[in-house]
Amino acid sequence: MIDILKEVSTIAGVLKGSTVVAIIALTEIVLWFLRARAHRAYEISKKDVSNLADVEAVSITYFRKRQILGIVRACLWLFAILLAALLYDVQTFSVLALALGALVIIQKENINSLFAYFFVLSNFKVGDDIRVTDLLGEITRISPLQTTLSGKEDNGEYNGQRVSIPNYKLLLENVRVQELKSDTYRRIVLKAIYTHDEYKVDFGEFIQKIRAFLDEFLPKRNLNQVGNFRSFAGSQYKINFDYDEDGRIVVRIAFISRPHDIVDRKEQIIEFLEGMRGRKAVAEMEK
Repeated sequence: MIDILKEVSTIAGVLKGSTVVAIIALTEIVLWFLRARAHRAYEISKKDVSNLADVEAVSITYFRKRQILGIVRACLWLFAILLAALLYDVQTFSVLALALGALVIIQKENINSLFAYFFVLSNFKVGDDIRVTDLLGEITRISPLQTTLSGKEDNGEYNGQRVSIPNYKLLLENVRVQELKSDTYRRIVLKAIYTHDEYKVDFGEFIQKIRAFLDEFLPKRNLNQVGNFRSFAGSQYKINFDYDEDGRIVVRIAFISRPHDIVDRKEQIIEFLEGMRGRKAVAEMEK
């Protein structure tokens, strides 16, 4: 009778284990199908993309879908491990605990990254632009062991690089989130060298003319329109000046703008400054 009960218990354990394996296998198949479907939709949508804003929107939507599927997969395996712990005896898991301890020693960085995974998920999201030491890029995937970035330049342009960073480094390193999307504001600084011989006006008059032009040319924004550049709320621009190593006066004009307006605004400000030099040349010819 005891032997029969043991045999029944063994069969029940096998059935329970088989059920867990079957659930995992079925879920993996469903997740694979969803990933493939998302990838096909992404490939189709790329054919209709013609500007940077659409590139960012389509890419971020796709990578966020993959991220959600990745989180579901990680939760599935965590659930499977916990369920297995409930189904099997303590002695079995004592052996597994020793094996896990050895694995922690051998794969220290990967285990640290696995624990840091939840920190990364709670602090960053797919689509964030981050700088880690000298690396700058857009987060495209957060997996249990590493975070993948699409490399960017300081001006927000993609540089074609793809970088993977172990998750534990995002926990230990200084990570800065930056606004580098096509619809976010950037801070632009233009420098002009002032000399009386170049412009034939006193420095005070030179600055006054620049202020008059910028007051008319650049828009004034409220706090909702400046992004992270809060000091520009209610301020169209900022002017500062100092001497360089050659003793010349360097005038710095700082303003914020969305990427698609930057080139045009820089061009018009430079044209105004060059026009002041042009007026000086005309005045000399009239003399």
